[in-house]
Amino acid sequence: MRLRRKIKSLNDAIESLDQTLRKAKGNPLLALSKLTPTELSFVREEIAACVTSRIYYLENYHCIQTEQGELKGMYPLYTHQHMIEEAIQKERARTGQCKIIVLKPRQSGGTEFANGVMCHCTFFTPQAYTLCVAQSAETAAHVQRKVNIAWDFLPWWLRPERMYHSKGEYLEFQRKDEYERQLNPGLGSVFVTTHAERSAGVAIGKTIRFFHGTEVSRWGSGEIYTADIEPSMNARDTLAIMESASLDDTGFFRALWEESVADPDPDWVPVFLPVYRAPKFSLPLKLGQKFVRTDVEQASYDRVLREENFRISDEFFNWRRRRVLASIKRTGGPHAHYAAYPMTPKEAFQSSGQGAFPRHKLDYQEQKNVRAPAWHGEILFQGMHTVPRTALVEVRPGQTLPAREHENRLWVWEEPKPSEFYYIGVDTALGNGGDYSAAVIWKAGRGNLPDEQVAEWHGWIAPTEWAKTVHALGTWYGKPEIAVEYMQQGITTADYLLNQLEYPNVYRPRHHDRAKLTLAPYMHWQTSYKTKTMIITTFTEALLEDTVIIHSQLLLDQARKLRVSSISDAGRVSYSGLDSPDDDIMSGMIGLHCLRETMPELRSPSASGDGSSSLARGARAAAGGVVYAIHDEWTRMRLQTRDLQRAQDIVKVNPGWMIKQLVVSRANSAYSLIHHGHGAENELYRQGVDSKEILPAMVAAYSARGAVAKEESDAPEFNAIEAGGDWTQAE
Repeated sequence: MRLRRKIKSLNDAIESLDQTLRKAKGNPLLALSKLTPTELSFVREEIAACVTSRIYYLENYHCIQTEQGELKGMYPLYTHQHMIEEAIQKERARTGQCKIIVLKPRQSGGTEFANGVMCHCTFFTPQAYTLCVAQSAETAAHVQRKVNIAWDFLPWWLRPERMYHSKGEYLEFQRKDEYERQLNPGLGSVFVTTHAERSAGVAIGKTIRFFHGTEVSRWGSGEIYTADIEPSMNARDTLAIMESASLDDTGFFRALWEESVADPDPDWVPVFLPVYRAPKFSLPLKLGQKFVRTDVEQASYDRVLREENFRISDEFFNWRRRRVLASIKRTGGPHAHYAAYPMTPKEAFQSSGQGAFPRHKLDYQEQKNVRAPAWHGEILFQGMHTVPRTALVEVRPGQTLPAREHENRLWVWEEPKPSEFYYIGVDTALGNGGDYSAAVIWKAGRGNLPDEQVAEWHGWIAPTEWAKTVHALGTWYGKPEIAVEYMQQGITTADYLLNQLEYPNVYRPRHHDRAKLTLAPYMHWQTSYKTKTMIITTFTEALLEDTVIIHSQLLLDQARKLRVSSISDAGRVSYSGLDSPDDDIMSGMIGLHCLRETMPELRSPSASGDGSSSLARGARAAAGGVVYAIHDEWTRMRLQTRDLQRAQDIVKVNPGWMIKQLVVSRANSAYSLIHHGHGAENELYRQGVDSKEILPAMVAAYSARGAVAKEESDAPEFNAIEAGGDWTQAE
């Protein structure tokens, strides 16, 4: 049969050899005996090429049938198929075997390619036992039909002899003749196709060398793999592929994918096939069409260019826009399209439940702001009045970061700057291998700038030692206020931090439901139904207003999994993580809420004068300054500096020297409208005007100009808000 083959001349050669088979009346052994030396040499070379190169076989001999019933070759292979092959070769070169889990978009050719790989392994490997598991009996029969088609349309001189064929399940390649089988048994390979609905009995007593799990997200459970398949996959040259498009964010496939991603040396190597890599997913621009990327599209373009050195085409974004609009019209939202054609693994696993936060804003954060940390490592407590020691390693581009359990628990995106103000939210666990302790460090935004995540600690640690580490984090970041969740193990951490370590800035709750805002008679953050609703609301508003920047993938993942678990008859909404810890999102929400709650102490009023607009709030510097004192090995002070980096450089070249932090208080300083007030004088000073030049005439002129500007409009975004529209679309 003439197929599209990479080597076009093969069609003529195959037809010529078919004439010899016809003359031999369909007897392959007789036909082989009639071949000329040149023809035999050609046959041997082609068999050797197929045995040694899977790609050569797939591009020149493997036959598939399309959904329209057309028989065709696999040449040319799709981009995603090449990506799977590269992953197989890389893993086999590293370990001698290969087990990959492939998360793919729909219509990527991943299932056809995996089936072709299994056919190649079975047709050309002696004594191979190949198992393919589909989601249902009907699908399993369809997969075996593909195997039969591939075998039927092989050239007669390349086709292994098939001894037994059980429709829908079993193929065995042996000599048919019993006498010949005793002398020359043939290939001896078996191809079994079954389905995940079988309760037991799959591959028991067998050694699976080659395995294909197809559309695994549609399996009812992973019981068939755990009970029967996994114990049988112990061959040294195992080649296994689990592939699937995403169905939802639960189930065996999602669990196995997350397990593989989290493990630095996984049993199953994760391979993600992003939709933008395939040229087929594109829509040509119209003649003269000027295509302008949206902010999210530009963020995606920049991220992929930075991380993968790949440029996403405008034609892809053009195609994606059309498909997203179609999804919105049909389903009411874009998430069905994201799950079917994901740009990131997180897009693939879309939630079927009601999340606590707007998904499109979490998607925006992932595309625009989430990235690997600049440094990772540990921070070591050195004493109550001593600067902690950091053991940080710079993260290389594309580096796979180690697990964060007992080490490498601190991720840093931005080191402390004395001129900035920070806030730390803390969640505590037992440290015995269950939940994780976590701390998220926020940098308060100035003016209209958003609050930004600058560091994150995540791992296992005992509550008392955790208090010391929290103290070290606070000291390193200039002793900002810290809010520790005062529940269960967090009680030990919070009390030790306040009473034993005497940390000076600990959160104190405010009574918002009183006629006059008052401070509570107790310390620390206490989570209840009321306060949890408050922090979720604050976090949601920050996402909707784009006044927060999240860098941590872990924090964002936990935000996605925080769901509405129940709604009572009285309308009381409860939230919980979906089969996932919530340590990082809780510490992040607590920290962000408390940072904004302390706005009278930490932020200046908005331009409108009433402090009501969260978009216009800005953080001021801390009321005191920080000086770093450098002491020698005899505890004598040798130098003082406000530059932390300079102090660290000096200590590095002087073993035994240490840094101690001196907080310079302004508590007894005279009050100044310019330096300490919240009016026009302070605004002029913060904009760079010398304090000596801020005279009454300048203040009056500045105030008048501000009043006129307020009457016009602060920004187009506010016009959109007042109109009740989608302000994110305002120009």
